[in-house]
Amino acid sequence: MKLKTLLLPFAALALCANAFAATPSDASLERWLDTQNFDRDMEKNMIDGFNVGFKPYADKALAKVPEAKKEQIAKAIDRYRENVLRDLITPEVKQTIRNNLLKNAKLTYTQEEVNGMIAFNSSPVGQAVAVKTPLMLNQAMSEISTFGFALTEKTAQRHMPEFAKEMQGIMCGGKKTDASCN
Repeated sequence: MKLKTLLLPFAALALCANAFAATPSDASLERWLDTQNFDRDMEKNMIDGFNVGFKPYADKALAKVPEAKKEQIAKAIDRYRENVLRDLITPEVKQTIRNNLLKNAKLTYTQEEVNGMIAFNSSPVGQAVAVKTPLMLNQAMSEISTFGFALTEKTAQRHMPEFAKEMQGIMCGGKKTDASCN
């Protein structure tokens, strides 16, 4: 009986151990980002992510252009993409992303976990993973984006006749069924 009485507080302490874990210091979180080359790679990752998401839309737009105009339109699309990227990727946006990441990491990880990630990321294997992960994610996101865009397009087309009929009914007040009503 006494053994149970003694073990109960220890069991409760073990279950609550994470509640008493040290919150990571700001300095250790900054070091953690440094070991991942966060600042060096952030802009490239933002550009790659944007380009992956943008490509299906650009490809779809180009597919509708007459062959004689494709090169000119492709250059215009590329200028548009560059202008959007220039306005999106500013020092303020990068700092906001960094601050958000640090804030959420502080709420998520313990000091012990941050120390472990720093140790791993500082190792040769950790550095190799840091180099390869963006390449892997870029390829995966490219494939996922292409698949997702095609699936969304197919699904949207499947529902288009019903949607067009409903829109025509709304626009025509239910009176006309041809496309000429306003």
